[in-house]
Amino acid sequence: VDRQALAARCAAVPRPTAVEPPRGETERQLAELWARLLPHAPESRDQDFFALGGNSLLGVRLMSLVRTTLGVDLPLSTLFTHATVAALAEAVRGGPVGRTALVPMSRGDQAPAAYWIHPVGGDVVCYRELAAKLGMPVTGVQVPDGLPPGFLLSELADAYAAAIAQDSVDASAGGGDGGEAPSPGSCPEIRV
Repeated sequence: VDRQALAARCAAVPRPTAVEPPRGETERQLAELWARLLPHAPESRDQDFFALGGNSLLGVRLMSLVRTTLGVDLPLSTLFTHATVAALAEAVRGGPVGRTALVPMSRGDQAPAAYWIHPVGGDVVCYRELAAKLGMPVTGVQVPDGLPPGFLLSELADAYAAAIAQDSVDASAGGGDGGEAPSPGSCPEIRV
């Protein structure tokens, strides 16, 4: 274990400029869950889960705890758009939500934006850390809820192309396993 590198990483955890404690029971419960999982407990309701040492594996554990403790089943991708105690509490209060195809992963002022197609497994959580470091807009494209049983790969590609087309920014394709931005009808009809 490289203790110097670990100490430097731990020291790099951003401190809140103003400490704002959790508001209400839902935020308090979420803050307790975060404190159980994260190497750095949240000091403020507006601190980012990932900046406090969270990662995709801890995110999976957190969402499992949210389901068992608070009774709300949220997709893991919710952490990308609701990465603070305050924002996640808002999502919990809103109730269960379906998994959408597009997941905003990072913001930036550079254009064009990138759309990254999921690897095997259908989820884009694996891209979070890289996307955060690029300083440009990155949107993950994952398998959405609501697909019929036995859907065709071409139907999935068409759904992705439609979702990307509806988004308001230019796209450049990328993917962890050589993926490309799909165009309608571009994939062979393979039953999934």
